[in-house]
Amino acid sequence: PDARMPHLQSGPALPISAAIKVDYFAHGCPASKEELVRILLDNGGLERQETDWLINESASELVQEVPGTLQDIILARFDLLPEDLKDTLQRAAVLRSAFGTQLLFHISDISKEQLLRNLEELENRGFLEALPMGNVDGYAFKHPLLQETIYNTLVKRDLRPLHTQIALVIEAGESSLPGEQNELLAYHYAESTVPQKAIPYLIHSADNAS
Repeated sequence: PDARMPHLQSGPALPISAAIKVDYFAHGCPASKEELVRILLDNGGLERQETDWLINESASELVQEVPGTLQDIILARFDLLPEDLKDTLQRAAVLRSAFGTQLLFHISDISKEQLLRNLEELENRGFLEALPMGNVDGYAFKHPLLQETIYNTLVKRDLRPLHTQIALVIEAGESSLPGEQNELLAYHYAESTVPQKAIPYLIHSADNAS
């Protein structure tokens, strides 16, 4: 069992265990189960009882209302976020599944202090987890489908300027990212407003791979 997830106990007034329903709707997928439990946590379907968790009567209705696919479950949780957390999470998703905090700050419209608070809250809500990257502070999405689903909430006209901004920051050496950067620059420029600038970095990446 995942130590990060609460141990579930059905309350005596609940006719059908919502814990069993979580297993059923998750189809045996750990990521789906975690997302469903997060919905219960976010909407009051789970209550803390000293060292345990109690599934209350509203949990059954909440689980019945969740969408059928994991992507839809993720979107349901995303839609409940405050706007500032949505914005931070979307910008993070453009940076792919793992990213440095400093790079995210360079493409954000908020102070570094507010960004750190947002990242901490997104970690508490189960979207992100802290991931040191060498000497650089960073985060990663809890699972790849989270990043992919959040990324797809953005439209192309918003994505291309963000990819351009990211590539320029990396190119200027302001991101403090460790390791090979040609692949990152190739990717972000290819998705940017100036895709032709990806060509030299694609060549460098190909040379390094050979």
